[in-house]
Amino acid sequence: MVMLTTVFENYKACALDCINFKLVRTQEDAEAESTSDYFHPEFAHQLYGEDENIFGYKDLSINLFYLAGSLKMYLEIKYSDKLSEKQAEMKIDEPLEPIKEIIPQSCCFNKNEFIQLLEGESKFRPFGNLVNSYDRKGRKFEVYKCDQSAPGFLDYHKRLQTFIMFFIDGASFIEDDDENWLFYVTYEKYSADGQTRYATIGYSTVYLFFAYPDLKRARLSQFLILSPFTRMGHGSKLLTTIYSDLQSMKIIKDITVEDPSEDFTTMRDIVDTKIMAGIWTKKLVADKPFALPKELLKLAQENTKLNRKQLKRIYEIVKLLHLECNKKPKLFTDFQDSLKGRIKKEFEKPVTKLSRHLLVEDESQSEHDKAAAAIELEHQATQVNDTYNATFNHYSRVVDKVQGL
Repeated sequence: MVMLTTVFENYKACALDCINFKLVRTQEDAEAESTSDYFHPEFAHQLYGEDENIFGYKDLSINLFYLAGSLKMYLEIKYSDKLSEKQAEMKIDEPLEPIKEIIPQSCCFNKNEFIQLLEGESKFRPFGNLVNSYDRKGRKFEVYKCDQSAPGFLDYHKRLQTFIMFFIDGASFIEDDDENWLFYVTYEKYSADGQTRYATIGYSTVYLFFAYPDLKRARLSQFLILSPFTRMGHGSKLLTTIYSDLQSMKIIKDITVEDPSEDFTTMRDIVDTKIMAGIWTKKLVADKPFALPKELLKLAQENTKLNRKQLKRIYEIVKLLHLECNKKPKLFTDFQDSLKGRIKKEFEKPVTKLSRHLLVEDESQSEHDKAAAAIELEHQATQVNDTYNATFNHYSRVVDKVQGL
């Protein structure tokens, strides 16, 4: 984006602030002037560039309304003034164009037409098969599983996936007509005007890869709970539902995750630790070594189908969870030493011959080589400490969360 002079500063807007999402259940929701139900994107750089700014409009507001169930859309733009390129002496942005590239052509640009679509919301029903249901503070929620063959689902998914461009960093759309995709969608089931209705809460996509000789490896790809419903336990409930369903499928070898975000990693570790703490009991792991023993790995894989890499991490967290730190502080110290030792060993593997020279008296070494080796080893020591602190702090947060459940 161009650098702006102070004169035009009021004509610059951050996309994260001026783009507003709203989930509409009633005509009153659609017509309300209040912005209290709006929520904003977390990312916009894929549409508006790294600085995520939009130039040329004063008091800019871009509103994306979705019918809460079917997610049929309405897009509008509002502003109090617009610069001409002659005034600005530079190109003016077209705020809606990047959004138009990712939304379906069926999107409404007339609010009255959008409001008329509300009449059909009472007929909207989830796609696929019910795989779980649960309550949250007196509200009912259901999770459905389907694939691309469900009538009408692909059109619905094209609307649903528009959210990921704003709420998952580096997201991209999938080829959703591939029969190897599974879709898990959470809905709220509620009553309005004496009729049962459904509102979309969040979803996840799972791809089934070939695994020798005749099995499938399930990989969670996209995972999103819409902002108005975060911090309510819907994410962990959706994840455990997916686990349970995939574990029941004989064809599934194991379950992996594609490029998890930091928030998802934390939630996943909490869920997995809670599950594995019931399998790897305190008595079972008490006298076991720090590294995951083969018999416990096999036990976990047979019961959960979680992948080996994740289970090795969760085993360490479960070990920390089961420690009686107050009664036996030495066990806690031993755990810290073992964790740091494991991390140090991983960093030592790629050490160059140059660094090893530092450990051997050799008159042929030049002062330059010795200095370079010393710098490399010092850098490695810093990496080990930083990684250890980050890992241990993460493990501790997960343990605190699990103990508080």
